[in-house]
Amino acid sequence: MFERHSPRGRVLVAGAGGLGNFVLLLLRPYGLEISVVDPDVVERSNLHRQILYRREDVGRYKVEVLEERYGVEGIVSDARDLDVRDFHVVVDTMDDWDAKMELWRKCAKEGIPYVLLSAGEGIGLVSVPRKKISFRPR
Repeated sequence: MFERHSPRGRVLVAGAGGLGNFVLLLLRPYGLEISVVDPDVVERSNLHRQILYRREDVGRYKVEVLEERYGVEGIVSDARDLDVRDFHVVVDTMDDWDAKMELWRKCAKEGIPYVLLSAGEGIGLVSVPRKKISFRPR
């Protein structure tokens, strides 16, 4: 099904916070190549909602913890700086709306399926493109 760069498929998860943690847990069993991009470090205030981190992770880059403990590729960067052409699908769990829109524009330009997830103040949002998604090589 995912043929472009990998027999298993490449997924970018943008954001390693609360939603990103749950997305990673949901995707891992499928054997996909998962990359996670986030520039932030684990803070003590994250621990009650970002379930993949522990007290001893405070002060470390989130993606380094995920890479070490969960076998994903960790990218310490702003997602806006990435080349999305290396991925079959992008799952956006970031909080920053400007970053979301920039990443969406990049994906739209390259024809990369983009899944937007957002939550805050008790409200959640999930959006996927209406365009048919094809995983055939370009």
